[in-house]
Amino acid sequence: MEGTSGAAQAATSGPLRRSWLRVQALAGRSVFARNVSIMLFGTVLGQAASVALAPLLTRIYGPDEWGVLSVLTAFVIITSVLAAMRYEIAISTARDETEAINLVAVCGLALALTTTLFTIVVMSAPKAWFDAIWLGPLADHRVLLPIGFLCLGAYYVMLYYATYQHAFSAISRTRISQGLSGPISQLVLGLLGAGAPGLAIGFVIGQSSGTLLLLRRMVFDRREVLREVSWACIRRAMVDHRHYALVASWAALIEAMGTNQILYVLVSAFYSGRIAGFLFLAERVVWRPLSMISTSLLQVYMGEAGRTVRDAPGQLKRRFWQIALRQLALASLWVGLVDVVAQFAFAKLFGAAWSDAVPYLQLMSIAFLGEAVVQSVQHTLQILNRQVLAALWQVMRMAAVTGGIVMCWQLQTSALGTILVYALVQASFSIWLLALMAMSIERIQVRA
Repeated sequence: MEGTSGAAQAATSGPLRRSWLRVQALAGRSVFARNVSIMLFGTVLGQAASVALAPLLTRIYGPDEWGVLSVLTAFVIITSVLAAMRYEIAISTARDETEAINLVAVCGLALALTTTLFTIVVMSAPKAWFDAIWLGPLADHRVLLPIGFLCLGAYYVMLYYATYQHAFSAISRTRISQGLSGPISQLVLGLLGAGAPGLAIGFVIGQSSGTLLLLRRMVFDRREVLREVSWACIRRAMVDHRHYALVASWAALIEAMGTNQILYVLVSAFYSGRIAGFLFLAERVVWRPLSMISTSLLQVYMGEAGRTVRDAPGQLKRRFWQIALRQLALASLWVGLVDVVAQFAFAKLFGAAWSDAVPYLQLMSIAFLGEAVVQSVQHTLQILNRQVLAALWQVMRMAAVTGGIVMCWQLQTSALGTILVYALVQASFSIWLLALMAMSIERIQVRA
């Protein structure tokens, strides 16, 4: 400590001070680069396994069965954003370890309550209710819905707590676990003749593996932090961050409904489960690798941004554009490569039954490109306490997306025409959101 202090004092004037600041800046960049590298390593390894197994899975499960999975995962992903009432995002901005672990406790209580209510509703709902909201295929698999809801909600909580702790190695391992356990279990169940439920069960297993790994590493192996949990601190954390539950949670639900998930539900209902299966495979091949990379960048970004907004808001702008522009370059390269290769090799890789999926993949790539860039910095408005602005954007996007799909269906537009409209709407709203984030960052720069 004395050596560090002496160096700092020696660097208080002239060239030495400037050199000291440059060293600190370089160290910061190297830490960021190391964290990103750790996250990308696990992501690439996990996705490599998932992509390698995809040609086997598409020969075991047909497009209609993938269509059922697309609707099930869409429903679970959309609803699970309410699992912890978005208190998990507040963990990234916690002032200290005591507040962070008590926010985890708040998330646990919220998760128990929402899962109980979700289970009661799903298990007691008649099939007519599922049909009324275009979820008829899920009625026979309803028991998997609360399990998926709980596993995915718990994973989000542990993911943000691990991010707060900068435990990027642990997060990276969950990427590998999810990339292996999900597809392998789907493969085994498919060989046993499980059909569409095998795909759904594999999805739940994949999510569970990541959740349990982080829970053991971040809580069970660090039991000393549990001594910081108290009812008084839980109540304080719940009240101090109540805007996440009151605003951000419902905004997140609307946001989820405005993404690709609602597309699978509506396409399955308006057109066919087969086309929904095409879209889901396009997501797995094009979007899933991009999403895993962008969420890896997001976790590192969130780990820095929560502290940066408090302590050095001027640095947020540089990091925001650094991540967004690099993700744009990477996403453009990946999307272009897959679109070209798919034209010649898709049927050979995944089977003749999937040859008609290529045009859908190429159109969806327009949406995937914009979403990949946005996702890498997607919680910027929430971190800046601009939840209302984020909610307004999400409401408008959901209205544009769902309205566009329904309008196309009523006008008897072809499925390909509908997907084109959807992709252009998503791309336009992604550009708009980036602009809103950039302007909001400029505002805190001025205040700083």
